[in-house]
Amino acid sequence: MKRLRYIYLLSLASVMFLLNHACTSSNLEVEKPEQIDRQDMLRHYADNLIIPAFKELQTNVNALQVSAEVVAAKPTLANLAILQAAWNKTHLSFQSANAFNFGPAGETGTRKRLVEEIGTFPISIKIMETNIAKGLPVPNDANYDARGLLAIEYLIFDVKGDNQRILDGLITASREVYLKKQIANLKGHVDQVVTDWANYRETFINSDGTAAGSSISMLYNEFVRSYESLSNVKVNLPQDVTTGGNSLESAPVEAYYSGKSLTFAQAHFAALENIWRGRVAGKDGPGFDDLLNTVSGGPALVASIEAQNATIQKAFDDLGNTPSLTGQTQASKPKVEKLQTELQKNTRLLKNDMSSALGLTITQ
Repeated sequence: MKRLRYIYLLSLASVMFLLNHACTSSNLEVEKPEQIDRQDMLRHYADNLIIPAFKELQTNVNALQVSAEVVAAKPTLANLAILQAAWNKTHLSFQSANAFNFGPAGETGTRKRLVEEIGTFPISIKIMETNIAKGLPVPNDANYDARGLLAIEYLIFDVKGDNQRILDGLITASREVYLKKQIANLKGHVDQVVTDWANYRETFINSDGTAAGSSISMLYNEFVRSYESLSNVKVNLPQDVTTGGNSLESAPVEAYYSGKSLTFAQAHFAALENIWRGRVAGKDGPGFDDLLNTVSGGPALVASIEAQNATIQKAFDDLGNTPSLTGQTQASKPKVEKLQTELQKNTRLLKNDMSSALGLTITQ
């Protein structure tokens, strides 16, 4: 009996050892996701992405204003080319700021979000030409399509590249004055956002929850809204333009007159990737991808989004270097449709799966 009891106890000890060893091994294999300090993440976004983006836009708007003054003082084709280059640089920098339409750049009273105030397209030729002829000010009402960067583009670019026609127009006092008014209006909006962010920064960093109205929620919602704008507006709407040569009134294409719609769409996508990764100057920082990696199912979702981003970039690359999305639609519409399809695939991942994983509410 003692021998049987000894064997029983020995067996029981072996089983307990194996069970304990299995549990210990399991604990070693299933590591808890590394947590992220949300205030550090928000500080990174504020100091390294958001505020620098608005300051760069402000610098470029100031240079645009100076270039317009030079053309007014000495209207030559060479100076017009400098003005056009300044506009290109300004609108390119706007792509890095157009997803931050909350806080100082958000809707307040009668003022709409910054992207609507200065980035609305297509512009209304009728309203603008009426204002120019009558010497009216830049509208400060619901006519967002008669002011901003794309309104300025209309004044300094010809869709067929006839710069002499543009220069002849700017020599007239009414048109020259209106261009200055438009740039001053643009500068006013951008300057105000830059000034207000200096005071808003601490509020943004300290609101580190995930409820609606928190900084992470606002940043996320505007990120998704900007992504959908790229997909559904900038890439999708130009596909409705026919080869018949529509006017801008019926051709909803960003940067229609400069012919740089594809360039700006690519820059917009690159800016969204930077927000996704918290990336600055090619180096990743604490971003939404890191936040997702801390939750259940997050790493797999990050991998899916990363893979789709790579597919979207390839679709952009396949379009080549032709700067106009309108031209691309006419020459190789299947490639543009492919880009639109791939962008839409990521919408589900970013808008539905990501909001669910992070417990964020879609408020747009």
